[in-house]
Amino acid sequence: MLGISLLIVCLADPSSAGIQQSTQSNSKEIVFALDLSNSMNAMDVAPSRLSKAKQFIQNIINRNTLDKFGLVVFAGNAYISVPITVDIETIKMNLASIETSMLPTQGTNLKEAILRAYDCFNIKREGGKVIILITDGEDHEEGIEEAIAICNKNNVNIVSVGVGSNDGSKIIDVATNQPKVDEQGNIVISKLNAEELEKIAKDANGAYIQLQNTDAAAAELVDKLNSIASEGSAEDTNIVYQHYYQYLLLPAIFLLGIALFFHPQKNKNSP
Repeated sequence: MLGISLLIVCLADPSSAGIQQSTQSNSKEIVFALDLSNSMNAMDVAPSRLSKAKQFIQNIINRNTLDKFGLVVFAGNAYISVPITVDIETIKMNLASIETSMLPTQGTNLKEAILRAYDCFNIKREGGKVIILITDGEDHEEGIEEAIAICNKNNVNIVSVGVGSNDGSKIIDVATNQPKVDEQGNIVISKLNAEELEKIAKDANGAYIQLQNTDAAAAELVDKLNSIASEGSAEDTNIVYQHYYQYLLLPAIFLLGIALFFHPQKNKNSP
């Protein structure tokens, strides 16, 4: 029983916090800011702008296993869906459940999207910090220059990824499965605002990518990330723990060995 008790304690891995150890890391902190406005339901890129954007994010995560990721969703307002983490499965699980109907306030508030993404970063940490803004850029709010200035001041790059086409497409209302119409009853055509997204990337010392082929766009983005966010390495501070299970493991094995090979034999004549 004592040997089994010691094994249970070993499995609990008794430990104590030791010294803090600083290591140099080339990993980047990357926050995806994903547009969930109704125009992302347009199907000028198959199967839809939103589905294509979600595939693109998964592709990037799978290619960059050493980086840390976060996720912000936005329409008229922006929200942090997943703080920066190394747990890519959490990002994937959130992506699977994301739909445009999640956010009641519609619009394309790029300013707030950038500011919420900026809030995810550890600004004191040196090294690559990148916001990947994924949107069609249509009908965006004013005041984005202020958000870009904050990013520039703190060495945060912005890569804008345009989803959609120049010709545009009608928007299917997910509630009625019918094309969206304006106040005059005309079918609304949503077009990619590539010009605005290119300007954002230029002003934020980043790059612009138009999302058509997912694999090609992901490969292009990885190359751009390596070039715009490779200035210096980041210093990560980790706590080194002292483990004690090994001091209990050998006594536990010894006691269990005694119990196995030298246990007392029951007297056959005893009742």
